[in-house]
Amino acid sequence: MSLTPSAPGSPACSPPADNDPDEIARWMSQGPEAADDELGSLSSLVGRSDPAPADTDGISLAYDAPATITGVRLTCLGEGTLEFTVHMDGTGSGSSRTVTDVPGGPDAHEESLSVTEVTEVRVTATGADRDGAWRAVVLGHEQG
Repeated sequence: MSLTPSAPGSPACSPPADNDPDEIARWMSQGPEAADDELGSLSSLVGRSDPAPADTDGISLAYDAPATITGVRLTCLGEGTLEFTVHMDGTGSGSSRTVTDVPGGPDAHEESLSVTEVTEVRVTATGADRDGAWRAVVLGHEQG
């Protein structure tokens, strides 16, 4: 598995009102809660001045062998909401899912998916109204 940022600063959730860079760094370094069905996690710093992502932008995970994606767990630092798009490409055709109004805060939003033969997952997020960060945990299992 490899992590590939394809565009710097993909948008995401808002940090606390004081916009403390140390709090953002702590949140990013904590990492997600472990999950038995986790295939990997993605995260990014964001800001209100980030441009809208292009179709090929985002942070991606690539798999050596096809996987079945059963869901994605989305979290963001701070207040506000974000819109995430999860792109899944593989040996079959590609698929995308847009998840709107994901709230910031400690609770993750889990979106169920059912996509087979996936070799790459790419995530983008839009809607940040101040500097912050987001995280996506990809859930599923390797095929074969």
